Amino acid sequence: MRPPTATRQLIRIFSVVLCVVALPLVRFAGVPRDSKVYAQTSESDAFQRRINQAYRQCRLGECANAAERLAASCEEFADELELFRSCIAHAQALFEKADRAERSLELAFTAQGRFPEDAGLMNNLGSTLMQMGRRSEALEWFRKSLVAEPDYFFGHYNTGYVLSDRGDFNAALEHYGAAFRIHPYHLRLQQEAAHAFVHLPVSDAQLDGQLDAWFARTAESVERNDFQLFEQVVRNTRAYLRNSHTNNDA
Repeated sequence: MRPPTATRQLIRIFSVVLCVVALPLVRFAGVPRDSKVYAQTSESDAFQRRINQAYRQCRLGECANAAERLAASCEEFADELELFRSCIAHAQALFEKADRAERSLELAFTAQGRFPEDAGLMNNLGSTLMQMGRRSEALEWFRKSLVAEPDYFFGHYNTGYVLSDRGDFNAALEHYGAAFRIHPYHLRLQQEAAHAFVHLPVSDAQLDGQLDAWFARTAESVERNDFQLFEQVVRNTRAYLRNSHTNNDA
C-alpha cells in the first residue's frame, strides 16, 4: 500500500534535498540487516522488552555481556522467524559495539545454519561479512538470498551496493531497479541508485537514454512524477560532481 499523498510529497521533497546535498559528499557505510519486527503480538511485546533491556545494559558499559545474554535468548523466539531474525541482528549489533566482530560473525553463521533457507538470515550474514571487509563472501551470500527469495528487497539492495562499490555500476543498477519495483520510496535506495547513475561513464545525452530505459523497467511500481523527481536528483548530483571536478582541476 502506498503512503498517503501528503506523506509521499514530503518524502519526495526530503529525498531531493538530502540526495542533492549529501550524496556527492558521502555514501552510507555498510549494508543493512533485516531486523524489522513485522507482527505485533504478545510475543513481540516480550521480545521488545528483551531488546530494550539489552540496550540498557549496553549503555551501562556491558555491551558484550548484554549481547551474550540476548543471543542466548534468541532461541526462545524460533517459532516466530521474524522475531528470531531480529533478535540475532540486535545481538550482532551489540557484539559490534563491544568490538567483538568475530563473535558477531559466529552468531550470524549459527543463525543461518538454524534456518538455512531463510533469505533474511543469509542477508544478515552477508552484511556482517561486508562490515568486516570480506566483500566477495558477502556478495555470495546476498546472491544466495535472492535464490531463496527472488523478490527480496535487501538482497537486491545489498547486491547492488557491493557491485557499485566494485565499480560495476550497470550491474548494480539492474539490482537497484529490482529493489525499486519492491520499495520505490526507500530513501537510501534512491541515493545509492543516484550514486550509480552519476558514475556511469556516459555523456549527459546518453544519460537521458539510460534513465529512460531504467524507468521503463521499473515503471509498474514507480509513478512518472516520482521518477521525474529522481531524474532531477541524478542530474543535479551529476552537475555538482562535474562542477567539483572542474574546480579541482583549476
